[in-house]
Amino acid sequence: MTRIRTGSHALLATISAIAFTAPLAAQQTPPAETQDSATSTSDANQVGDIIVTASKRETTLLRTPVAVTALGQASLDAKGILSVRDLKGNVPNLQIGTGADSGSAIALRGVVSTDTTEVAESAVALHLDGVYMPRSQSALSLMYDVDRVEVLRGPQGTLFGMNSPGGAINIIPSKPEFGEWSGKAEVAMGNYNSRELRGVINLGLTDRFAIRISGMYNRHDGYLDLQEQDFTDLAYPSSGIVKDGIPDVDQRRNRKVRPKDWYNNANEYGVRAIARWQPVDGWEITGTAQHYVDIGAGDIDFVDCKQAAGTVNACDHPLRYAKVNVPGSKRMVIDDFLVKVTGDLTDTISIEYRGGYQDERRRQITDLDGGAHPATQWSSIGAPATPEAALTQYYPVWDETTITNYSRYRSLTNELQIKSRGSGPLQYVFGAFVLHENKRIRYDDEIAESKTYNDTGDPASPDNFYIDGLPNTFVYNQAKRTTTSRALFGQVDWRVIPKIGLTAGYRYSWDKKADIGGVTYGYDGAVGDQIGWYNGLYTPPFAGGPPGIRAHQSNNLGNNMGSGVPPGVALPAVGPPSNERRQWRNGSLHLGAQYYADAATMLYASVSTGYKMGGFYEQFDTCNHGCLELLQYDPEKVISYEVGYKGKLFDNHLQLSLTAFLTNYRNMQQTGEEVVGIDQAPDSNTFGRPISTYTTVNLTNAQIKGIEAEFTATPWRGGTLSGFATYLHARVTKSGLYVDGYARAERAIYGQTDFDADGTTSLLGKTLPYAPAFSASLNYRHDIDVAGGYRLSPYASVRYQTKMWLDILNYSGAHLAQYQVAYAKIDANMRLTAPNDRFFVEVFGENLTDVATKSFDNQAYGRVRAYYDAPRTWGIRAGTKF
Repeated sequence: MTRIRTGSHALLATISAIAFTAPLAAQQTPPAETQDSATSTSDANQVGDIIVTASKRETTLLRTPVAVTALGQASLDAKGILSVRDLKGNVPNLQIGTGADSGSAIALRGVVSTDTTEVAESAVALHLDGVYMPRSQSALSLMYDVDRVEVLRGPQGTLFGMNSPGGAINIIPSKPEFGEWSGKAEVAMGNYNSRELRGVINLGLTDRFAIRISGMYNRHDGYLDLQEQDFTDLAYPSSGIVKDGIPDVDQRRNRKVRPKDWYNNANEYGVRAIARWQPVDGWEITGTAQHYVDIGAGDIDFVDCKQAAGTVNACDHPLRYAKVNVPGSKRMVIDDFLVKVTGDLTDTISIEYRGGYQDERRRQITDLDGGAHPATQWSSIGAPATPEAALTQYYPVWDETTITNYSRYRSLTNELQIKSRGSGPLQYVFGAFVLHENKRIRYDDEIAESKTYNDTGDPASPDNFYIDGLPNTFVYNQAKRTTTSRALFGQVDWRVIPKIGLTAGYRYSWDKKADIGGVTYGYDGAVGDQIGWYNGLYTPPFAGGPPGIRAHQSNNLGNNMGSGVPPGVALPAVGPPSNERRQWRNGSLHLGAQYYADAATMLYASVSTGYKMGGFYEQFDTCNHGCLELLQYDPEKVISYEVGYKGKLFDNHLQLSLTAFLTNYRNMQQTGEEVVGIDQAPDSNTFGRPISTYTTVNLTNAQIKGIEAEFTATPWRGGTLSGFATYLHARVTKSGLYVDGYARAERAIYGQTDFDADGTTSLLGKTLPYAPAFSASLNYRHDIDVAGGYRLSPYASVRYQTKMWLDILNYSGAHLAQYQVAYAKIDANMRLTAPNDRFFVEVFGENLTDVATKSFDNQAYGRVRAYYDAPRTWGIRAGTKF
């Protein structure tokens, strides 16, 4: 029988107070956090010390005056974390949203960038072994054979530099060990036909040279209940349209696929090789080559059936459902090459160089509509027959496909640091940083049918069109987009007296962006011009074809139309090639003070600033009548004030971190479908209505304040309890008018119009997106010694968060609300480990109650659609060491 150790009653009372400061404890921050690190005490049941590099030097977690969470490989495995986006809910105040373009929007403490395109950068900097990775797609790369993952919360502008106003994530791979020949292999299988393989081999060739090779393969069927082919055949008798067996949705790419190739599947692998050489004492050179390939189908969003219930848009299918005429296809390859050189120049000075080159290539095609066509009552062919159809101006088919024909993003990063050595009272790091990124992409947004009907009543008028459903496509051909950043930085830590320390740091950055030769193609004028889309291979009725009111059916379309031919053939250029350049300068600082009460207790206070550079998109016709304007935005900045406590209590059986912070967020960048002008095209069926497009705008200011508590405890032998609880209050604090273009027609139909006559609304008091008020996590693992030296380790985790807004507008109207409701999730596993850790067998389950949670949402054609996190998954895993 397990016996409770002396003092455990008081320890349990303390843990209970921490665990329930939020409504419910939930999350995954298991005991593996401590078991991943070595214990420096004589009692193996005490909480060990964790080494981190959050200050660009190796320090223990308790002696690092930054809010940082460190997770080792065992912790990641227990939580089922395979990539950065799986960290969501496992780190205090960390949220991650995903989208169709394989990008990830990472939010920390409510600071986020939802632009995952080549135009912008994340607000949370992503690093691989200290080297900055600028593209958000890197968050999908598999995490395997890592020493630890460090998540730093709050602005990291001084040491981690550009685009880290929310924080930074640093993935640190396991390094080769000298003189050691070892390895391990793991295999897992589960529902959704999942298969996972991992392998590591360490070749300690000498006591100064070693190589470590690791790899991982992951595959599972699509996380859907059903995926069907879309053969929608329209019937609109009032317009003379009857079903004729010919689909009205594009069939050029339609084919049947098996569940392994459904959307939201996985088919990916990665391999990494690291060579480590110590030519002489005090000097070390490490080279890393990493190759990652993702050939899955990509992600698709689903209709929020709960919100659609009771309306004409109600679902007649389960939540995870898609009806597609374009099966998903993706090929993304990311190659990383890193070099790290460290050396001792003197007894008190060291030098470190880190260089990195990343080459990311991607091709992808996605069925954007998923078969969620507009309701009959809300759409029309020809003149609208209902008041709702007149408001929406929807064609009865939504048939939209996005195609990344190619993208290639290459970045080169160099950083040189001069650091202090030893444990003297004065510690410092000074450095220089240079980044250059070259981006090239062709992205097509192809709409096979659109609402184009217009009747001027004057047959002699050139703008007298009786035809509906003409296609349109926009091709964004970015030949060369570049980002360059240069910076000088330094930070000094001075232990004034043994119990008091001071920190001062500063970074100055010179940033610039350019768009050279970028051209947008498409139809941006008279509706009748869209007949050019057919490339002369088909003649619609109003232009001399057979009589009718419908522009085409699927049998009229061919591959040599629209974006199927080189840009400029069927699609004219909207404007001249871009030749735009912008640049910014910024200084970021960090000031701090620490009080070391004893060897196991630290109090700290700091003020830090962060900055995210501005940017610009293509020129866009803001009036649909030749009003070309460059869509651009300015940098955003944050300043954060933070106080914290870190310590070990109860004879090192409880490790506790407490943080309180206040952040002022200025000139916030907001990305999404934003109103940019008013339609002034005389022949447009939406004349006088707002024009919106995907872009980024600068909004007003906000204030974010919160409290975070993290703990790891070993209350009795064999048991480890860990978790966190957070409170976050993130609100817009400065009045500013926002042009509200969200679901205007739908809101009018539901009687919910609540914006001013000019279409504006105030954001004052709105809650920032991805900032739930409360979140919590509680995890427990118990190691039980059984016969023959085996060890049985049950593990359970529960995590909880309150309602979370997914857009700055905070719209809460029925059927159109923009939030994720409060939820709790439960994970569990049971592992049997052989003596000396020779092998293990584990059964596991994640999201056991099968809660459906959103990571990102939008509204389209009367329905709220969202990208959902993984459903319930379960399986068995086994591994061996040698």
